[in-house]
Amino acid sequence: MAKKLPRTWSPGGFTLIEGIVVTAIMAIIFSVALMGFRGFSNPLENQYSELISLIRLARIKAMQNTAAYRLSADAGVVRVEFAPNCTSPTWSSDPSIGRDLGGGTRGFRLSDGVSMTPASWILCFTSRGSLGSPSNLTLNLSRSGNTRSMQVHLGGGVARQ
Repeated sequence: MAKKLPRTWSPGGFTLIEGIVVTAIMAIIFSVALMGFRGFSNPLENQYSELISLIRLARIKAMQNTAAYRLSADAGVVRVEFAPNCTSPTWSSDPSIGRDLGGGTRGFRLSDGVSMTPASWILCFTSRGSLGSPSNLTLNLSRSGNTRSMQVHLGGGVARQ
């Protein structure tokens, strides 16, 4: 008769499959977390994307509401307002677009260290989504020697450069 050998294996450890599964789950969690924090690392890129989004949203709102939407920039603040047409003497703030800048004004403010060239400008989108001004506008955002450019076309489109 064969003798049974005593069992020397203890069930206290992890198998190779369990270790691989745990490592894969941790890698997925870390990659999602890293992608979430990536946006906080580049203020210039954040401001650039936010300004492009604000311009595009103003154009969409102009067509949606059949009204003129104006973006006016001065001293690092971009305001968003609407009126029946681009030549209206009075403009109102739309509470559904931009951030609250205080005093009933909506839009966004450049963060510290980010500058815009030209510093003052006005864009007015007609109810058809085109610019009410006669020319294209090229905007440059700069921070620490880095520059990002965009061009707002007469037809209302925004091109990243």
